[in-house]
Amino acid sequence: MSDIIECPRCGSTIDYQRGAVPTKCPTCHLQTEVDKITSHLELDVDYKIDSPPYESKAEILEATNDRLMLSIPSGGKRANSLGCFGVIWLLITGAVSGGFGFAKLYGEGDDVPIFIFGVLGAFWLIGLVMLYFAIKMKYTRGYLFLSRDRAVHQSIFFSRKKTVEIPLDSKTQARLVEAYQENNTPVYRVEVETDGQKISFGIGLSKEMKEWYVETANTFIAWSCGKQEGSSAATRDMFGNADLGFVCPACGTTLLDESSESCSECGVLWEKNSGKIVSAQIREVITPEEIASDSFLSISRRSTGEWLLKYSLRNLADNSSGGGCLLVFGLLWETFISFFTFSVATFGDVMGIVMLLFTLPFHLVGVGLILFSLFALFGGFRLTIGTDRSRAKWCLGPVGYTMSFSTSSITEVLIKHGGALSNLKNNSNSSSRTSKSKGVSCILIAAGKRIPVTSDASHRESREAAGLIRYCLHDLGHRLQDE
Repeated sequence: MSDIIECPRCGSTIDYQRGAVPTKCPTCHLQTEVDKITSHLELDVDYKIDSPPYESKAEILEATNDRLMLSIPSGGKRANSLGCFGVIWLLITGAVSGGFGFAKLYGEGDDVPIFIFGVLGAFWLIGLVMLYFAIKMKYTRGYLFLSRDRAVHQSIFFSRKKTVEIPLDSKTQARLVEAYQENNTPVYRVEVETDGQKISFGIGLSKEMKEWYVETANTFIAWSCGKQEGSSAATRDMFGNADLGFVCPACGTTLLDESSESCSECGVLWEKNSGKIVSAQIREVITPEEIASDSFLSISRRSTGEWLLKYSLRNLADNSSGGGCLLVFGLLWETFISFFTFSVATFGDVMGIVMLLFTLPFHLVGVGLILFSLFALFGGFRLTIGTDRSRAKWCLGPVGYTMSFSTSSITEVLIKHGGALSNLKNNSNSSSRTSKSKGVSCILIAAGKRIPVTSDASHRESREAAGLIRYCLHDLGHRLQDE
């Protein structure tokens, strides 16, 4: 299939073929208007397919009413950056290993502990793993096949092939799932999931390509399932939320009426940003007796005029897995730097002092990683609400950070999509990723500051936390601005 379009700005003719439609003019690079012209492919199907992103190398290999087959090109710039970092890691590790090896063989070998080479071996392993994943990301290509009853993904890494097949039904959805974070920025992969079975791919692809795969797959799935069941299946956004992300943050109900200003199930009022629900005002009061027995929350009265609300982080699955990996890395890092510091301390001259000062920033990084991982694994949050003064404390055992504020300065209690930390860092863009996250957070607004009470918790727990805070304030004679 080929056709010719004309750029609305410069008049250049663009000859394109099916599966390779440009999204911008190659002459004047106009994108928005050309997108409108070329976004929809005129294929002989009853559902709409948008063209792949320009220069993406992705192709629509087959498109009928019964089946859809897309090619998945190999990785891109992200694979290059990971590979470059892996090479630098190995070069530094090699230089340090060579120095210790030379000192062991030709110097005063007794001053070099033999088990330091075991620590160096762990760093060699980390570097080699990074390099392996960079090569795999760079050279792995594949195919995504969708039919009325199954979804199949085949990945090809050089001559090695791997095929994963899952059933396709009305519960199947394609979405973007966070794989890891790079410089506090989430990196997503494409995931097609149904009833616990899933296929995933595309970590190294560009953001536009990942979104295109998700939207194209969901379009076919919605049409195919709606055709089979005789009804229209719900469309899903690229993060897997039904009906364009209209999910109530208070109770988790999927909503159909986009014009509504409150939830039809729990009745809370919403705050919207760019047409998306970003927070909900919880006005209900929940007493301590109403808390579920398996809740991660606990509340107690410390005195006549003071309540204490506790929330534990260690029960969160993401915190357990992520904190554990970070703790292992932090311990390896600090062990290596400690051995290096011990070695340079034996110099006993000006050079030794300089090298000791050089290692200080690396110790700060290691200690910071360990403390952060321990907080994710064993930390908690305590909110003390008093008649006059209140305190918020993030603690790890007896150690923690406390923020004090006037109880009368508490103005709102909100439920927001996503993690509290991401909301604090990027509140102006909370309608993007955070509005579509699985978890929600209870946010207390006091003295103009946002205090996360729960973070990436369940709808029930965040709602319980908000209701308990209102209960404590009412008991102490305070009212919020929405009451």
